[in-house]
Amino acid sequence: LGLNPTSTTCVVQGFGNVGSISAKLIAQLGVKIVAISDVTGGYYNPEGIDVNAAIAYVANSESRSLDGYTGGSKVTNAELLELPCDILVPAAMEDQITPENASRIKAKMIVEGANGPTTAEADSILNEKGILVVPDILANAGGVTVSYFEWVKDISHIRFGRVEKRFQEQKILDIIDLIDKKTNTKTDFDTIKNIVHGADEEDLAFSGLEDSMRNAFIEIYNAKKQIKKSFRESAYYVSLKKIRNFYTVEGFPKR
Repeated sequence: LGLNPTSTTCVVQGFGNVGSISAKLIAQLGVKIVAISDVTGGYYNPEGIDVNAAIAYVANSESRSLDGYTGGSKVTNAELLELPCDILVPAAMEDQITPENASRIKAKMIVEGANGPTTAEADSILNEKGILVVPDILANAGGVTVSYFEWVKDISHIRFGRVEKRFQEQKILDIIDLIDKKTNTKTDFDTIKNIVHGADEEDLAFSGLEDSMRNAFIEIYNAKKQIKKSFRESAYYVSLKKIRNFYTVEGFPKR
């Protein structure tokens, strides 16, 4: 879409596990979060919302909600969906974007954090408007993907990174030593300690997740260009094609 993260705005509906962490990670990319919401309503600040402060507010409030939050002007959840922004993340409930409000959505891209936040009729309207909708089948698949990593680790009875961690650390030490010799310097111990860090389980889980999600996005996007359908239809196309290929390999005849 040609968007520069540092000049991009985002609205996140829902501030539970999905919404709050999505807002936090998106903000880390340099995107300005201009509105957030939970069951108590939405909060809009065109200058940007401090996501970490909002997360801390929820954690410290008696109601464990955004109720009383002062980091933005109060709006309803319905109004929040129609705010001007580049990215909209509906991460609350299903059926939030409907034929009644789809024509008023101003976002350039919608990334579905919730399950089924967009109705089929609304999806057609958004597609006609040229809004890119990254569907729930892809956008919120991260949890299932990492669960698969956990399953693989459990059946193999070995934690990720154990085999290569020390090898990686030694290679980094070798590079530091080579630089020191070439520059006739000596890197101090604290710097070495901060730099030398072989990949642990969390590092590898995030790396594997990013690789899986990037590849899936590219595969679906290429299918979208090929079949000239919406992103959602393209995701279903890729999924069904994989299922068909699996059963064909297992001995079922092609149809």
